[in-house]
Amino acid sequence: MALLDDIRARAARQRKRIALPEAADERTLRAVPLILAAGTATPVLVGNPNAIHALSRKLGVSLEGTELLDPSEAPFQRDAARLYLERRRAKGATEDQARQAAVTPLYAASLAVGLGLCDGVVSGATHTTADSVRAYLHCIGPAPGIRTVSSFFLMVTPKIEFGEKGVFVYSDCGMVPTPDSAQLAEIALCAAESFRLLVGAEPKVAFLSFSTKGSAKDPSVDKVVRALETF
Repeated sequence: MALLDDIRARAARQRKRIALPEAADERTLRAVPLILAAGTATPVLVGNPNAIHALSRKLGVSLEGTELLDPSEAPFQRDAARLYLERRRAKGATEDQARQAAVTPLYAASLAVGLGLCDGVVSGATHTTADSVRAYLHCIGPAPGIRTVSSFFLMVTPKIEFGEKGVFVYSDCGMVPTPDSAQLAEIALCAAESFRLLVGAEPKVAFLSFSTKGSAKDPSVDKVVRALETF
């Protein structure tokens, strides 16, 4: 897994601050010493410090070297609520909703990224993908110029004669179930950029369809053809 080793090495050189909003989950706390030992990130546990320390003592997990972010602290709550309201006011968000979001760990962690206090957030142990993505979009938002938020799988296989020495990016794998042709084209562009970022090589992009070189006619095939022309 040379690529994964390279990604870990790059992460260790940058040592980003990663907010972990699921600090009440045993798996999150057990992961902290592993992250610190690997040196790949600075974990920031988001939640009630007393509850987090109580659980860590129960599990026998040391939190030395770990940062804690208490979303109930007045300065953070004020700034986080203000940012949430700025981002969601046009969608009808109220001040009460903003204050509630600011003290909810998943949203607080995402708002910490929006405020520049953390570089990223990881969730999914106790929150669904939908809940996580919703918080990210509401509090951080997509990159400039991106209209379609998509997902991808980074696939590393032993077949080094395929892809980039056996490495592929597959997208979209869970965010946009029925994209139109314009969305497909944008998803392909984002997948290509993700490949460049993670693999460090120039991608070769393919659009997948059940039609092989025009062997079948179907609206879904036409959509893929238009996406390719747009791309």
